[in-house]
Amino acid sequence: MTRARLLRLVAAAGLCAACGKKAPPQAVSELPEAKGLWSLGVEEVNAGRPEEAVPLWRRCLERDPANADCRAGLKLIEAKGLGSNMPGTRYTGAVLAGGDADAQAGVKQIEAGDYAGARESFARCLGQDPGNRQCLAGAKLAATQGSPSSERAVPPSAERAAMAGRSRAGPTAGTMAPAAPGPVQLTVPAVSESSKRSAYGHWAAGLMLFQKGDYAKARDEWYLCLSLDEANDDCRAGLARLEQTYGAEFMDTRRKP
Repeated sequence: MTRARLLRLVAAAGLCAACGKKAPPQAVSELPEAKGLWSLGVEEVNAGRPEEAVPLWRRCLERDPANADCRAGLKLIEAKGLGSNMPGTRYTGAVLAGGDADAQAGVKQIEAGDYAGARESFARCLGQDPGNRQCLAGAKLAATQGSPSSERAVPPSAERAAMAGRSRAGPTAGTMAPAAPGPVQLTVPAVSESSKRSAYGHWAAGLMLFQKGDYAKARDEWYLCLSLDEANDDCRAGLARLEQTYGAEFMDTRRKP
């Protein structure tokens, strides 16, 4: 790949600069620093040293986990093998540790029948680590097992006690006591390398369409991307930016994965 081609792709990865009108709830002092780290990384790429951009963009994500520019830059370098002499390009540390803690909390809440609490825990997890496959699977399970309209505003322990009492008394006409929630196994479907490559292609196509101002087609490409690889955090971030800017009605023309 020529350096000029790499520069065009890195420039196209600038989602935040183009449409990020709502800043994530980070400390004010951290956001300018994250943007500065993005700019420093771009300078390294300009100088023909993409491997030097990797640690800069990792630090950017530690300070602003929602920064789509730094995330896309790392993804690009990883996909093109330009930083192969560096450790893995996914950032680690406190951000992922927090995501893991919320994932564990979500599993326990599902086991206790607290589906609303589980949805909140998995949402926090995905806010810190959008590609966390355990949290993606957990969020889907929590949404399937319970909904805000169907859940009672009582503690899960009280709900199970009431079910146990009904079970001992025997079923009444037309009613059966449901089984108490048990251990939860989150099954994360495997994604083939072919699907990942195809998903990446849709991400790149959406990025180019976005830069041309064709936001509807960019949205459709990113939905196709997630249909192939639901853990693709780049496509998820692109859709989130579109929703922040153009609203839920614009996004609802297709069902979200």
